[in-house]
Amino acid sequence: MSSDQTARRSDWSQGNSGVRLHRISRHEWARVVVQSLRDLYASNAFEWSAALSFYALLSLFPLLLLLLGMVLASYVVDASWATSRATELLGEFLPRGEFEIEAIVTAALAERRRTGVISLVVFLIAARRVLGALTKALNLVSDVDEQSDPIRRRIGVELALLLGIVCIVLLALAAHPLGDLVRDGLQIIPGPDGLPLAIVNALTRVTLLLVAFILLYYFVPRGERLWRPAFTGAAAATILFLVAQGVYAVVIDPLWSNLNLVYGPLAIAALLMTWGWYVALITLAGAALASHVKVMILENRSGHEAQHQHVP
Repeated sequence: MSSDQTARRSDWSQGNSGVRLHRISRHEWARVVVQSLRDLYASNAFEWSAALSFYALLSLFPLLLLLLGMVLASYVVDASWATSRATELLGEFLPRGEFEIEAIVTAALAERRRTGVISLVVFLIAARRVLGALTKALNLVSDVDEQSDPIRRRIGVELALLLGIVCIVLLALAAHPLGDLVRDGLQIIPGPDGLPLAIVNALTRVTLLLVAFILLYYFVPRGERLWRPAFTGAAAATILFLVAQGVYAVVIDPLWSNLNLVYGPLAIAALLMTWGWYVALITLAGAALASHVKVMILENRSGHEAQHQHVP
């Protein structure tokens, strides 16, 4: 190892802000990305993504509908407002199914007494399991010494993830009324009607995604995590999410027709599971990249050493 590389590792370990990832050569970035993809595949990330998508559809997605459509509607805001905002919010992050989502939320509101506290508790327990699976998968693609978390840390991380999801959902809901205020304030700006508000909404959505990924990659995997690798992985995951969403927007009509033909009434479930698989894979890919940036660039380890740390 050269003296310059040794100094770089020492500087980083001491928190020296002089270490800048953007000065890394393209060749070294390519090496890190390739090794990340290799180790991601070797860690069975495709299978883990399928499991996370299945768990999320069964528990986390209904839990979000309950939180948005029932708790908020019953105790905080008007029911019709909650229905429209929940549908609009989920529609921004899902490729299709706004009408189906609206029907589900409306039905939940109509039967809120039957689908109230008991259903919420059941879905909370189920959501805890999918968050536990997510924690295990993130440990699997990261450089951790021990894959299994102690029971106290596991429960703490799962509860923190659940609380974080609720906070992000509430912030996203609050962004819509704020967007209306911004729209009124941007009326003086020349240009097409609605363009400034669309830009503000897009920036808000991207910021929420980026912050969510950063916090996920920094706090959830075991071991020492660093902010700048976490930001690098989060930026990559955010870009991949937006690209996947754009691709879905282009191919959704023929894809939806084929799904309707093959699956019939189950088409929306098949579409959501497929989309969930992509999102889960993107999440694991960002975590793998963040961990490999830490190991291969900041700690200056070889690809073989990185593979040994990331593949069980």
